[in-house]
Amino acid sequence: MANITSANGKIALVGDWPAETINKLNEVAQNWSFYGEFGIHGIGHFSQEKTSEEFSGVGRWSFLGTLDALDEWTKDFEKINQTTYQDLLSEMKEHDLSLELTYVDQGDEYKEWARSTLSSNGQKLLHHQEETD
Repeated sequence: MANITSANGKIALVGDWPAETINKLNEVAQNWSFYGEFGIHGIGHFSQEKTSEEFSGVGRWSFLGTLDALDEWTKDFEKINQTTYQDLLSEMKEHDLSLELTYVDQGDEYKEWARSTLSSNGQKLLHHQEETD
């Protein structure tokens, strides 16, 4: 049986996000709680005035795995409009936009602070885990 981990932290918009792009992000992000527990929960209410939100998340072995699989899961999840998602990815690339996550990931035998970035190459959501001390 896989060890389930839970992450809690903050997700922030990085860059000059146009209102239309924020709306697309909100539509997608409100559905990022995949398959029961897994995914990112509690987000999808960003605005040009509210550029960060608290979130919780669940992973198998680590929340890092959830972030690594986020693009694939988003493309496979029937509740997410794929045209909206592809438009979001294109606009993130075009305007050099990203999401920064700072969080604590805790499992049965560990607890670690982490920082990740979600960006886009125009066709895929890319996850980068930053090194922490």
